[in-house]
Amino acid sequence: SIGNPMNVGTQQDSQEFYNNFCDKIENALKKTKFKYIVSDVFAGKTCSSVTCENCKHTSNRFEDFYNLTLEAKNITNLNDSLQKLSVPEIIDDFKCSNCNEKVTIKKVTALNKLPNVLVVHLKRFYFNYETCQTQKINSKFEFPKTLDLKEFCTEQFNKEETLETYNRVDDYYQYELKGINVHTGSADGGHYFSFIDVNRDGKNNSLSIYPKENWLQFNDSHVSEFDTDSIQSECFGGNSEGRPYESIQNAYLLIYERKKKTPVKILIDERDIDKEKEKENIVTINKDNRSLI
Repeated sequence: SIGNPMNVGTQQDSQEFYNNFCDKIENALKKTKFKYIVSDVFAGKTCSSVTCENCKHTSNRFEDFYNLTLEAKNITNLNDSLQKLSVPEIIDDFKCSNCNEKVTIKKVTALNKLPNVLVVHLKRFYFNYETCQTQKINSKFEFPKTLDLKEFCTEQFNKEETLETYNRVDDYYQYELKGINVHTGSADGGHYFSFIDVNRDGKNNSLSIYPKENWLQFNDSHVSEFDTDSIQSECFGGNSEGRPYESIQNAYLLIYERKKKTPVKILIDERDIDKEKEKENIVTINKDNRSLI
């Protein structure tokens, strides 16, 4: 709980820990002026468009996400996994809310809103119904240092103007890899550690203890330099470097930072408007504009 020390001996999946951490921080900030900080930094939005094959009616469902879960089974790279996200899904015997008939529908999922920081969760753990056991996927999965998500957004699927269009610059879709959370072990047990780009804009926000390398490895209490040329051997998994077996060490969470970020919202008291009006990137919310914002 908030304010109490954490039991570092508790075993927890890193994605589960991340989701719980975001939830607790967001709840703790609900009554403060920083109530939107977590969502403005980490929250994105997907749009699922369902089209009836009978009456051609299309309905859209929007869902928030704090981490984008992508398939890793039988997929070799991040781009192909993103492509699978947007592959049309055909569903039979679906009752259409428009024509009120049981019909075949086509469902397409796209990204509608991109977060400032994108956390990608690779589904390396799955339940095997034949063995009734949870298993880990250790096959090779490649991911880039830079990422462009434009082709996976709703703007690219909005050919018939069924969705709101946006005038977004290319930088909005472009991301740079800033962190990798790695799992080593099996589905029954293992260990997490991270590789992190510690270089940040501004001298006051940069770490200078390792001036030769921007990336560091954080493994419990041990911190060391990390050469990004080793990402393939340390994070991709699979039978790299001629190994006769698949490596049990591979990336589990990928942290990408958007090049052009959206300003975050901070609530301010109406009595402080005059003092704050000269500052940039602040949205004032009051009873008159709250619903609009």
